[in-house]
Amino acid sequence: MQNKTKTMIVMILVISFLAGPVMAAQKLVTLTGTIEKSDSGLVIKTDKGVFPANGPDLNSFVGKKVVATGKFTQTDTGKIFTVISLRKLTG
Repeated sequence: MQNKTKTMIVMILVISFLAGPVMAAQKLVTLTGTIEKSDSGLVIKTDKGVFPANGPDLNSFVGKKVVATGKFTQTDTGKIFTVISLRKLTG
């Protein structure tokens, strides 16, 4: 009985160890475009589309062309791009 319990605990730990990083990993994405205001909030308008976005200090970049790195997450209203880092492009 104790061997079965130990085996089960070891199996759970191994599965958790292997599955944890896979479940937690989200691909970082870089978008180049302009921060704009829309009826639903802020967006990043790129040559590939318009993406709802959130993140710190986005309001100060409205109308500016930027390179934004972040992650797409699914919400009740659809996908949103959460900005992790932002750099204003010159020119």
